[in-house]
Amino acid sequence: MSFLQQTDKLFLKGKALGILTHFFILILCYTVYRIGFFAFNAHSFSEVGVSEFLSLAFNGYRFDIAAICMLNLLFFFLYALPINNYKVKWYTIVLKVLFIVPNVLMM
Repeated sequence: MSFLQQTDKLFLKGKALGILTHFFILILCYTVYRIGFFAFNAHSFSEVGVSEFLSLAFNGYRFDIAAICMLNLLFFFLYALPINNYKVKWYTIVLKVLFIVPNVLMM
């Protein structure tokens, strides 16, 4: 395997790791919000026990995953482009705005 092929593999692995990191940060945020919502509104959910809440939260992950994927589709696409534009300042600013603004608005 040539040096160029090895560097391309590492470059793509780094991008995949970056996308997964962003994705799991969002999953963690959605989980914290779900737990906080349940805690602050526990009086309204007096009939829901912890085991039932965990079951509902687990089923809610399907919705969260679909929502995160649809909301961040453009960001994931631009982040995964096989070009090295990360040294260009405006490109990194666009990526940050595409990640932060839609996700803050949806939370």
